[in-house]
Amino acid sequence: LIGPVMGLLCRRFSCRKVLLVCTSLTGPATALCFFAEGVLFINIFFGVLHGFSLSGMLVGVNVVMAQHFEKWRNTAFSVLFTVSSLSTFAIPPAIEFFRITYGIRGAFLLLGALMFNTLPGAIIVKSPAWMNQNVKNKEKKSNRSILSEKLQSKTKDETVCSEASFPGTISGVSPIDAPKDVFDWSTKVNHSQALTEGNVQGHEIKETMKKFLSVLFWCDALSFATVVFSQTTFVLLSVDLSRDKNIAASEAVYLLYALSAGDTVFRTLSGLVIDSGHLSLEAVMALGHSVQALAFELLVWSSSLPMLLLSSVLVGVGHGSTIFLETPVCVKDFGMSALPIMVGGMSFCVGVVILGLPILTGHFRDKLQ
Repeated sequence: LIGPVMGLLCRRFSCRKVLLVCTSLTGPATALCFFAEGVLFINIFFGVLHGFSLSGMLVGVNVVMAQHFEKWRNTAFSVLFTVSSLSTFAIPPAIEFFRITYGIRGAFLLLGALMFNTLPGAIIVKSPAWMNQNVKNKEKKSNRSILSEKLQSKTKDETVCSEASFPGTISGVSPIDAPKDVFDWSTKVNHSQALTEGNVQGHEIKETMKKFLSVLFWCDALSFATVVFSQTTFVLLSVDLSRDKNIAASEAVYLLYALSAGDTVFRTLSGLVIDSGHLSLEAVMALGHSVQALAFELLVWSSSLPMLLLSSVLVGVGHGSTIFLETPVCVKDFGMSALPIMVGGMSFCVGVVILGLPILTGHFRDKLQ
């Protein structure tokens, strides 16, 4: 939910600085739970502070990746999300081993140590050189516009200099009694220049914030919120679903394996398919949503384990083929300059939708039972 704030910080201070701060906080915030005496302590450090850091890392990494890749951007994000998903096979067993061997306090301490290893990576991460060049060009353009505005809005006092230098070219100018104080005028221009340059970034941020009200942004945000909501709902209810279909609990675990298989394979392939030109980004998004819709329809009518496994694979296919496209979609629809804030805003919308999942699930479970 803190995504928009992190987007603004990335825009204001650079993604590298945000990543350095967040990676410096996430490990210690988790390790400090070693001293927890109650749930409140864990909620503050592991929930709020650790979650705050993860949000900054999510926004920063996505923006830097988009800056470094252009032609193969979708493939790069496909690989990034695939590698990230593979960690789910290693981290949970490791945490369980830590808990059994060293207790819950030791597990928090060692997990924090593992997370602190993200700091060296953040140290070497930085935006590409062409981004810095764009900033310099923007500053030069701002300087030229400031001087042009000043010269075009000269008063009659400043125009006398032009009349003296180019006689006969300017008419209708009234003479003045005393020469213009050039030093005073130049000081006024410099002060205005500094003030205007200081407001350039603020003006751009305001223009970016207006994009949150556009229909395009809400279509994109709801699309990805639907993808995440669908997959999260399936994971949350997979055991209940198998029980409703009279599937043994020992066999229900295979539904999650099937989901992971479909998700991982299509995370790897979809980006390459888009960048190779075989399908457009919009076509992959449409196919992903269609496959997920088909999968959930099959879940309703399936009564045997093989059909449930097929539905699980299709849920994974729909999720894996679209989830990594959030940042490429933001770049395509809103441009690179607005990317940090738009990625943060998209994360906020997805987070708000996910917050309603437990309430919605509990409501329908109570009504149906």
